[in-house]
Order: sequence, then C-alpha cells, then structure tokens
Amino acid sequence: MVLIDMKDYGPAARLYWWTITSLGSLALAWGVTGVLRLEPALMLQVLIGAGITAVVGFFPVRIPGAKTSVAGAEIFIFLLLLVYGPAAAILAAALEAFVASSRTSKRWTSRLGSPAMAALAMLACATPFEAARVTLQSNGMASSELLVFVMLFAGLYFVANTVLTSTLFALKTHAPFTPIPWIRKMSWIGLAYVASASIAGLLFMSFERFGLPVLLVAVPVIAMFLSSLHSYFARKESDERHVDELRASESRFHSAFTHAAIGMALVTAEGRFIQANKSFCEMLGRPNPDLLSTNIVELVNAADLENLSVLVDRLVAEELPSVHIELRGIHRDSSEVWMALDISLARDWQFRAHNLIVLAQDVGARRRAEAESKHAGGYVAGPSAPFAIA
Repeated sequence: MVLIDMKDYGPAARLYWWTITSLGSLALAWGVTGVLRLEPALMLQVLIGAGITAVVGFFPVRIPGAKTSVAGAEIFIFLLLLVYGPAAAILAAALEAFVASSRTSKRWTSRLGSPAMAALAMLACATPFEAARVTLQSNGMASSELLVFVMLFAGLYFVANTVLTSTLFALKTHAPFTPIPWIRKMSWIGLAYVASASIAGLLFMSFERFGLPVLLVAVPVIAMFLSSLHSYFARKESDERHVDELRASESRFHSAFTHAAIGMALVTAEGRFIQANKSFCEMLGRPNPDLLSTNIVELVNAADLENLSVLVDRLVAEELPSVHIELRGIHRDSSEVWMALDISLARDWQFRAHNLIVLAQDVGARRRAEAESKHAGGYVAGPSAPFAIA
C-alpha cells in the first residue's frame, strides 16, 4: 500500500501537489495511449528506448560540488521526441523522473510528484514544439536550424520543470514564489539539457540519413561516454574530498602546533628554522621573526653543540629513529636555558626525510634542583646525562 506522507505540506501545498499530480497523470495517460496506438514495431522501439532511459537514470553523473546530478537520460528522451513524437517523450520523461526520485527519496510525494511534473512539463513543451517543427520542416527548415530549435526546446523544458518544482517548494516553506533564483542556481542542469538536446539532434539527423542502425550503434557509445564521465567525476570528487581531508588535518595540526604548551619547531637538516611556535620562542626569549632568521647552532651552548651535531647527523643518515638530548640553549639576554630536546625526522608524502621536528621542554628547574641536591650531598633520582639516544 502506498503511503503518501504530507505532514509537512500546508493546505496550499497539498492542493498544488494533488492538482499537478492529477494533471501529470492525465498527461502520462495521454502519452501511454499515444504509444499504444503506434504500429507494433514502432511501439516496441519506443518501449526499448524508454527502458534504456530508465536504466541510464540509475547511474547519475554527479558533478563535484553540486547537490544534484544529471543522468544523461535526457539524450534518449529528446531523441525519442524527435523520432517518435511527444507521446514517446512523455513516457520516457516520466519513467526517468520516477527512477531518479526513487533513487534519491523514499517519500511517495516525490516518487509520484516528480514523474507527474516531468510528464506535464513535457506535454506543455513538446506539443507546441512538434507542431512548430512540422510547420517549419514543411517550409524547408535546414538541419542546422532544427538543431538550434531542439536546443531551445531543451531550455524551455528545463524552465518549465524548474518552475513547477520551485512553486511546490515555495508553497511548502511559505516562501515567496521566486523561480528566477532557482533557474539561475540550477542553470548548469539547463546547460546539460541543452547539450543532451544537441547530441540527440545530431543522432536524429544521422537516423534520417542512415536509418535505425545508427541508433543501435549510438546507444552503446553513449553508454560508454556516460560511464566514463561518471568515473571521471567520481574520481575528481574523491580527489577533492581527499584534499579537503588533508586541509582539515593540516588545520588541526597547525592549531595544535601553534598552541602547544611545549616548544615545537620545524628545522631543516642544516639547522635553519622553518616554523616555531609561541612556546619555543618564549623559552628562548626571541620573537618569531628573529628565531626564523637564526640557525639552531647559534642558539646552543658551544660545549653542547658537538654532541648535538653528531646525533643529528646519525638521525639524518637514518642510523637512529629519534634523538633525545638535554643541552643549554642561549636566551636572548645571553643567559643559559636548559632544554630537553626530542628530535625526529619529518617525512614528506613520498616518505623522503628532509626536515626535523624538534620538541623542546624547559628543564632548568629540575637541573637547578639536582645541582642544589648534589651540592648538599644528597641524591635526586632522574636523568642527569647531557644526552641520550632514543
């Protein structure tokens, strides 16, 4: 049993939905009746074309950055219109809309309303289009003119569909009826419709010249094209999502780096500072610009520099996984600052080591306590060696 949930529909929206759905159902019934009146061979071709349209609708091409997608089924809808007339196009449009709405929504207001709107929009646009085409062709309309005419029809069909949809949305949300912003927002779908119409027009001209085999060959070619387009955009969307994740990760790292309670710095293998956080700068009493213009060897007591250089050289040569060393840094006021440094390699995305990550903690208080304890003849547990290898 179909359950039509309209709890979020006000009286005006309900009246509009029922009216459009009823009119769309009548339009679809007119289309089905027209198809059934065709000769058996032609009717079978229309049903096959409508079936292909439905299958294509199951595999939409999602444009990265957009909330909606296009399936490419419009190519077959417009082709059916040109070859078999409005009735065939109405059937195909309604079937494609049902597939698309079933794919994206579980509500029957959408699953019934969308095909009805598509059928109604197609009837309203395709009937005058067909009448005008017959008249123009009888007056010797050129193939190029037909192509432009079909593209104009596609734009009109897009506008009609958008107006029907935006009106329902406005009634549901009690918003002003403003279809123009909707048309602008969804203009890229209109461009996709026009592009589909141009392809359908070219296929129709080939069909008129070479017959049905052209269409039989064109179907798998179009299917491969849409599949390739789908794969390309899916890959591009995955790449963009990966880039967004990397940016978010970089943002979190930068925030943690900047506001960390311990000193953190990124240094080249030659000792030049690339980045340093606030804690590192405050530990040595140096503004960030001054620190970044300084080499780390200039900030280390000369007596400790040799030990540091030997360990860093072994680290860069990948003989050590990391280095832990306690040494005396040089404060801006020339005083000594005992620091515990943890140094490791910073690898790039190709796992090549280029830079060093340096974590620094001020251990001056502990060093002074140890010195006072030794001076008093006592003993305090804890590391006292100037450096160690991790």
